[in-house]
Amino acid sequence: MKTIAITMLVFGLPLFAQDGIKQPAQATTTDLVNFAPGGVIRLTTASSNLFVEAWDRPEVEITTIKSSRRAGCLDDIRVVTGHPSATELAITTTLPPSNFFARLFGRTCGATVEQHVNAPRDSRLVIHHGAGYVMVSRISGEIEATSRSGDIVVMLPDPGPYAIDARSKFGSVSSDFTGTAHREKVIGEQFASANPPQSRRIYLRIGFGGITIKEVPSTPEAPLAAGTP
Repeated sequence: MKTIAITMLVFGLPLFAQDGIKQPAQATTTDLVNFAPGGVIRLTTASSNLFVEAWDRPEVEITTIKSSRRAGCLDDIRVVTGHPSATELAITTTLPPSNFFARLFGRTCGATVEQHVNAPRDSRLVIHHGAGYVMVSRISGEIEATSRSGDIVVMLPDPGPYAIDARSKFGSVSSDFTGTAHREKVIGEQFASANPPQSRRIYLRIGFGGITIKEVPSTPEAPLAAGTP
């Protein structure tokens, strides 16, 4: 693994915006990891926003934007990568621990993370997420994503077929694909599609929040040239 860019923007020193609100400390890192297409990428994240998008390069790019009320906490936000096997990549992101005394005396870090991952298009994803927003765009391999709370949005490239199994304990499930939806205990919802031969498994679970499954083109449409009607 090689770090290709590190940008530190620290405003946690005694600097204040015009409205008198202290600005958070921030740090951005971008890591590039060689990874053959078709492998399994395991993403384990704490409370954060996670975006995973397909591209056509045999490597994984991980851009992490760290924020904290205290500049000294930024180094405690850790992103660790490893290879459990030749065809697997594990990416684990952890936040600083928060104990009772730190909360009592107002010394918590207030740390947040936004992470953008570019991965080979036919990668298989296994995501274990704490809380926040998860979006997966145009990955054509199988997807398993679980989150404690927030929202999960999966944009699946056509054509399928897909075997979709999505469930929210406290929230709704919306899908562009044909399937059967039913309410669970009034406050939750489950959606399941048929399982045609050679279908790709899409397994989604969230505790509190919604799940949205969209059908999109395999690649983004090119923007129209200037002057094109």
